[in-house]
Amino acid sequence: MAENAREFYERPEEAEESGVGWSILAGWMESAFRTGGFNSVIVYGKQGAGKSVYAIKVVYDLLRRLGVVPASSTSRIVFKRYMVFSASHFIGKIKNARGARLPAVIWDDAGVHGGSYLFFTDVFLAKALGDLFRVARTRVANIIFTTPSPRDLLKPFRSYDTIIVYVHEMDEVWSRAHIYKMRLLPSGDVRVQKKAMEDFRRRLRTYDEYIRIRDRYVDEAIDALEELMLVKYAERAMKRARLFEKAARLGGWRGFEAEDQGSYRDD
Repeated sequence: MAENAREFYERPEEAEESGVGWSILAGWMESAFRTGGFNSVIVYGKQGAGKSVYAIKVVYDLLRRLGVVPASSTSRIVFKRYMVFSASHFIGKIKNARGARLPAVIWDDAGVHGGSYLFFTDVFLAKALGDLFRVARTRVANIIFTTPSPRDLLKPFRSYDTIIVYVHEMDEVWSRAHIYKMRLLPSGDVRVQKKAMEDFRRRLRTYDEYIRIRDRYVDEAIDALEELMLVKYAERAMKRARLFEKAARLGGWRGFEAEDQGSYRDD
């Protein structure tokens, strides 16, 4: 257990959310903001491990360190102002940060709208997100992606200079975050080093409100999936229609049947 987390272990739950300086990662993020640096952070782990809660608490610690929010505030400010849930929300947040570099942005469940499969469903959006990420440091100092697996994310989000945080449950209340740094060596090899470890409570006083906000984007994701399925069905129908037309021109059905069966094997 990290020493700074140990100090909070016996304190009331409110101490972790209102305290400043409990997170090692928040310290690195503060340095990036003050020096013009940039951090890309991937927080991953199984569902229910506390990925989103960890990201919210870290960014709230960062905001308190920077004096951006008053001591009387709560972590609600993080998921209302610094957290996004979709590709359009992410693009809008970066676009609107003109003239005032953001301390951090959290893209929660980034694999849903910014997943690696996007190159197969919307290559234009995938390339646009990759290009935006490469130049985002002029608008935001730290970007945190939460995801069940880093492989779910678009490749540009998984760059070689990334902070990787693996989160897992310890008991009914506490989770542990293992923090690693990736570095690309001149040889072309990638070095991964464990740098820190910190414990946190999965509980969040504002969790119910966070869930209500996130659920709106879950509905959006479901709508997008249904639309994608309709497009796929339409493509199949068009393919079958073209095969029928071709068979009619050939004056027979034998060639159509062979091609039609082949089309199902391709799908």
